[in-house]
Amino acid sequence: MKKLILFSLSLLLALPTFAQRWGIVKDEGGYTNVRAGAGTNYGINYKVKDGSPIVLARHNSGWFAVCDDSSDGWGNVDGYIAASKVYYPAYDWLYVMQVVQEGGYTNIRKGRGTNYPIVGKVRDGSCVFVKYDESSWLPVYTASGKLRGYMSSNKLEHVLP
Repeated sequence: MKKLILFSLSLLLALPTFAQRWGIVKDEGGYTNVRAGAGTNYGINYKVKDGSPIVLARHNSGWFAVCDDSSDGWGNVDGYIAASKVYYPAYDWLYVMQVVQEGGYTNIRKGRGTNYPIVGKVRDGSCVFVKYDESSWLPVYTASGKLRGYMSSNKLEHVLP
C-alpha cells in the first residue's frame, strides 16, 4: 500500500503542469484549431487566428488546455491546442500586449525612440511579449526572453482583463 501511494504521488509530480498565463498563437497558415481534447483525433471546437492572444491553463503531452477569458481572470477550459502552435513567455515578467489595429505594420526599433533603426516589424492586431514599465517605449522580447527591440507604448494595448 505504501509503495502504491508513493508511486501515485511520484506520478502526479512527474506530470507537466502549467499555471494559467497568456500566450500567442503562431501558425503561418493563418489559423490554428482548438480541439475538444488533447489530440488531433478530437473534433475542432473553433479556430484561432495567427497572432491572437490566448489563455493557457496547463501543458500535458504536447497540448495546452485553452481557457475562455472570464472577467475574474480564471476561465473555464474550452478546448486544447497543440503546444507547437503557441508562443508563451519563459518568464513571468513578460506580458502579452496587442499591437494597435491600424491596417499595416508597426516597427520594432533598436532603442527607445524613432531616431533608432528599425530591427523588425509586427503586423497590426498581433501580440507581442513586453516588459511593462511606465516609459513611452516598451522593450519587446521573444518568448524565450531575448530582447528584440522597442515599440512605442501608444502602439500597444493590454489584452489582460
